[in-house]
Amino acid sequence: MEILKQEKSDFKKAQIIGGIFVLIALPAIYLLVYYTGGVKYVYSHIMYIPIIISGVLFGPWISLFVGIIGGILLGPLMPLDVETGEPQLFLNWMCRLLVFVVVAFIGGCTSKKLRNNIVTIKQLLSHNQETNIPNTNYLKIFQNKINLYQKTIITILINNHNNIIDVLGTAVYHKLLFTLYDDLRKELSNKFLVVQADSNKFWVIQETRDVEAEAEKIVEIINKEKKINGIPLYVEYSVGIYEVIDHYDFDSLSIFTNSDICARQSQLQQLNYVIYDNSKKKKRFEYEVLMSFSQALKNGEIYLVYQPKIDLETLKPIGFEALMRWNHSRYGEISPIVFIPLIEQTRLINELTNWVLSTTIKKIKEFCERGIPTTISINISAKNLIDPQFLTRTMKIINESKVDKNLLEFEITESAIMINPEESKVILKEFTEEGIKIAIDDFGTGYSSLSYLSRFPINTIKIDKSFVKDITTNESIQRVVKSTISLAKELGYKVLVEGIEEKEASDIVKEYQCDFVQGFYFSRPIKAEDTLPWYEENRKGFKR
Repeated sequence: MEILKQEKSDFKKAQIIGGIFVLIALPAIYLLVYYTGGVKYVYSHIMYIPIIISGVLFGPWISLFVGIIGGILLGPLMPLDVETGEPQLFLNWMCRLLVFVVVAFIGGCTSKKLRNNIVTIKQLLSHNQETNIPNTNYLKIFQNKINLYQKTIITILINNHNNIIDVLGTAVYHKLLFTLYDDLRKELSNKFLVVQADSNKFWVIQETRDVEAEAEKIVEIINKEKKINGIPLYVEYSVGIYEVIDHYDFDSLSIFTNSDICARQSQLQQLNYVIYDNSKKKKRFEYEVLMSFSQALKNGEIYLVYQPKIDLETLKPIGFEALMRWNHSRYGEISPIVFIPLIEQTRLINELTNWVLSTTIKKIKEFCERGIPTTISINISAKNLIDPQFLTRTMKIINESKVDKNLLEFEITESAIMINPEESKVILKEFTEEGIKIAIDDFGTGYSSLSYLSRFPINTIKIDKSFVKDITTNESIQRVVKSTISLAKELGYKVLVEGIEEKEASDIVKEYQCDFVQGFYFSRPIKAEDTLPWYEENRKGFKR
């Protein structure tokens, strides 16, 4: 479904670009015809281009309007011969206008009909006609838009589907399939795609995070009680799971074979689920990632993007968080969730942290040169905090750069601090005495309390986005977030809430006296070269 939405979004973009082109083309063609001598020459036929484009993009009525405008521009407003000033005969320009109108209307109607037919054909081909659920043709039609790298493929088999059909009929069974599809669609939190692969089989494609947790979540969703027409159904499922390691382009349905095998194994062994053993492939992938890391830093494969932080009182940007990305030469985009834990297990984390710090300092100085003193935060690893040389090495980079230390912020997770709290306290105190701000990242995901964290020199508490996901509908979460913000403010901390993706969530945390927010509602992470233009465009603040 997301792919169809993306197609609609792409068409909207095409309409915007096409509309701008038509608006520019109409006066441009008028001037071209005028300065080349008038309509007695062939250049007037260029007017068909914006007329046909408007028909293709906007349908008959707007293209009809464009045809009339084009006919008037090249009609009474345009002489037959500019040099002599000879006007056109009424019959001459009126015939041309009528031809423009007919071409515009027929072209618009034809393209609209064709576009609607294509949408209908795609819908018929890509969705099961009984259940209206995407089928395997959906995968084939949109295969160029499906990237399977770092995805988890899940096969769900309904073992007793024949019994359900025999006892309750196909109509009830089809309703069951759609209910299951709807539950998966509503409950899965990561980006996903669900297709009906067979009469008793679903395929789920989901972003890989924690495969075991994803398996448990799927089992929890499908085992929810299913009632059709008020009748509770007994449904028996088998689940197979395959984590894609080295296949990152969708080329055929054979990629689903491993999860299908696991589902059948789950069925035979009467297990909730079976996960494909990927250990050898995974180890090879992890080793290749580590082996190519240092070269990737030099080649620019690893880069930073910057997510804005917004002041809720003024709705103005007050800084950025630097986030890592890796466009691997073989594997494409590797998620930070995948590569950072690997790097953290080695000494390479020191090289990575030094690079992130140096790159961020350059970006801060770039802003300062434009008269915009902007704070940028970077994430500090737990491995950094237990490194005895980390403080010395970090301060050396900062002091040599002569950057304003007040514009640097270090984000550290509460779990990282708890590994060695006394040593962490000493290091953080040194940084704060130098003027560097400290933020606790992902607060709420660990086991520490605000009262315990008050022992540490902290400026900001960042409430994890997992608390915000259902804040607009879940009163329990609202109470937790409200009390957390209230206590943090009493302890003298600033509070930032992550993961704000809609206005209502922003309004709720503002009501709770939250200071700052981050999230897609205001901005996705921005490429380095786009940060200054973005800031200039939004420095006066977002509209409420």
